[in-house]
Amino acid sequence: MISTARKTREISAVFPLLCPRCVPGQADPSASPAEAALPKLTKRFVDALKPVQRDTLHRDDDLPGFALRAKPSGVVTWVVQYRNSAGRTRKLALGRVGVLTPEEARQRARKALSKVADGEDPSAT
Repeated sequence: MISTARKTREISAVFPLLCPRCVPGQADPSASPAEAALPKLTKRFVDALKPVQRDTLHRDDDLPGFALRAKPSGVVTWVVQYRNSAGRTRKLALGRVGVLTPEEARQRARKALSKVADGEDPSAT
């Protein structure tokens, strides 16, 4: 007969393999490096950005929906992504990097998301 402690150890060893996102601090091994850990979008992160081959969305760890959109042309824009009342996903450009600081862009994103919470569609105006 297997002891309860041994069963718990065996399950604990296998569980992260079955559901890696369910275990805090455990990254999904099948996820791409960009999905593995969301960064906080800071000036340091922006300064470290490298040129991209295709449109890339870098999502923020702190504020859901807030992101940095990098294009192959070199244009990097702050965006906020949300769903409108009809359920459609929208991306609202907040401003370009260099014109807005990360803090200013985050404030604009919060304002846009508060409008969404009130039932408005910020990109419709």
